[in-house]
Amino acid sequence: MSRTLAILGFHKIGPAPGGWETWFYVPQATFVGYLDFLKEDGWQVLDVAAFLRGLVEPDSLPERAALITFDDGYRSILDYGLPELRRFGYPAVMFATTSTPITSRRRPFAVGRSCASWNDVGSRSSRTASRTGRFPS
Repeated sequence: MSRTLAILGFHKIGPAPGGWETWFYVPQATFVGYLDFLKEDGWQVLDVAAFLRGLVEPDSLPERAALITFDDGYRSILDYGLPELRRFGYPAVMFATTSTPITSRRRPFAVGRSCASWNDVGSRSSRTASRTGRFPS
């Protein structure tokens, strides 16, 4: 049997500041459209354990498998993405940035209030896989 594994990567979900369009923000309705497509087209969304098992044992993967990932731990993932993931019953992986070598003045989109805190993540997620470094609380 032929198998396909799709990895969908996102940064921010929801409205972009000031209404400007950017690849960095995916409107919530567009995100829901992706989730709906996965459901309607027969894709099985994997959790991390199933994904890792599939790397070692490819025959354990379903015919159409998808992994949903979020980079940098932005709060918008929790505010706009997580409710939709729960509605669809889909797991996802969030990679959290715990520190940056660039100051917040030079990279305001990656630090500060736009990032989720450990309290945000812990109170809204079903599992926290790893916690290292510093994280704004």
